Amino acid sequence: MPRDGGEDIPAAAHSPEAREKALAGRKNSALWRDAIVAANARRKGVPLSAEHRRAIGDGNRGKKLSSEHCAKLSAKFKGRKLNITPELREKLSKGRRGKALTEEHKRKIGEAGRRNRDLLSRKQAENWKDPEYRARVLATRPKTLSSESRAKAASNLEKCRSDPSINERRLAGIRAAQEAPEYREQARLRARRLWADPEFRAKMKAARAR
Repeated sequence: MPRDGGEDIPAAAHSPEAREKALAGRKNSALWRDAIVAANARRKGVPLSAEHRRAIGDGNRGKKLSSEHCAKLSAKFKGRKLNITPELREKLSKGRRGKALTEEHKRKIGEAGRRNRDLLSRKQAENWKDPEYRARVLATRPKTLSSESRAKAASNLEKCRSDPSINERRLAGIRAAQEAPEYREQARLRARRLWADPEFRAKMKAARAR
């Protein structure tokens, strides 16, 4: 009497542990790696169909990378300069155009921006202590503003004066930023660093004595 295939395979061979062990054995095999390299070489340069791309997107959508995977990707691409051509930049911009960011995405962008600003601020403060760096930066700065820069600054100032809502929005943003606990903590640390400098302390005492 004919029987379905797999009936004589023991139940232990179907267990998740057995499948994981078999997969690990294949991945560590030289034949497996050579087959993967050969398959990638055959697919290189072959455009994917719309159905194939859609299937890949559906399969990856909603998946979250593990912290170990993220660390490996970060180490792999750290220090590597991306060759972003104008065509690629336009393609990336077109893909993001019109898409509304979620509140969580906005919060993450804000946190990343604050971390980068703090890092740049600390780095700039350390660099500014170097006399050679300070002299080099001051030498590259223009002594006076150009006529175009002065005209642009005057135009912006006149625009702010003629539209009170611009000043109100600017002040509201400044107040909101200053009321944040992170801003208060950063201000406290900046003040502590400044007052730890004897020269700054002497200047402040001299200014108060006037």
